[in-house]
Amino acid sequence: MIQSSIHEFIAAIREAGYTLKVTPSKTLKVIHPSRPLTDEERQFIREHKPDIVHALSRESPGPDDTPADTPGGPGLDAWRRRYIEREQEGWTPERRQAQADEIQRIEAYRRQRGPRPSGPPAGSIPRAEVFAAIGAVMNRLGAIWPGGLDTDPQWQDRINAAAKGDRDTFLTAIREWEASETRRVNEYMDGIRREVAGWPDLYRRRFALMVQGFMNKDRGYGLTVPALNPNQAQEKAFNDLLPHIPAKEPDAPPAPTAQVRGTCREIL
Repeated sequence: MIQSSIHEFIAAIREAGYTLKVTPSKTLKVIHPSRPLTDEERQFIREHKPDIVHALSRESPGPDDTPADTPGGPGLDAWRRRYIEREQEGWTPERRQAQADEIQRIEAYRRQRGPRPSGPPAGSIPRAEVFAAIGAVMNRLGAIWPGGLDTDPQWQDRINAAAKGDRDTFLTAIREWEASETRRVNEYMDGIRREVAGWPDLYRRRFALMVQGFMNKDRGYGLTVPALNPNQAQEKAFNDLLPHIPAKEPDAPPAPTAQVRGTCREIL
């Protein structure tokens, strides 16, 4: 009954706006910004001060309960055990059983998985190095990539898988990725250049001037636009001029052949 009265008093005092604190020397402080305690409240505190201090100390660890040891030291472990024990004092049997069942599931999972050291797996590449290597390749490909060529989607999965392995595997995959995509860019641009090579001289000269213009971000009259890389500039000039290229004339019929009959040479 006394403990029940103590808890009821603490709850009522807090509801009235008071703050209850226990100092390291076990002194009880009752703080309110404006309202002083009544005589009855003061008398109750004087009569039951040890019980009130004990009840407040069980709610949360007091200043003298906190470990003076460094994190992870024996003082911290002892403080954690005391804190957990205080927290579990009011648990129901059902809650205790639920905790025991959860601990068993965790232990079974750990046994099935086996021991796993902390930190990244031995021989693996740090994430920062992975991102730096991928970023460097993307910068080099960005300097040559045309706008109309899609990337090869297979490489994203291959690079992600290689990044989980050792450094040699990852770096090999990175080199193969860059070589493969560079080869695709060259093949794409070679197709454009072969077709431009067959254009009339007038359009080939115009093509060269347009490429230089697209690579220059300063367009004059105070206009500045993003400069295109050489392949993007060639691709854009090609696409802009292509609709205006005159159709090729059909091939002329073959020239007549000459046949010799005796001493006469006839053209048939």
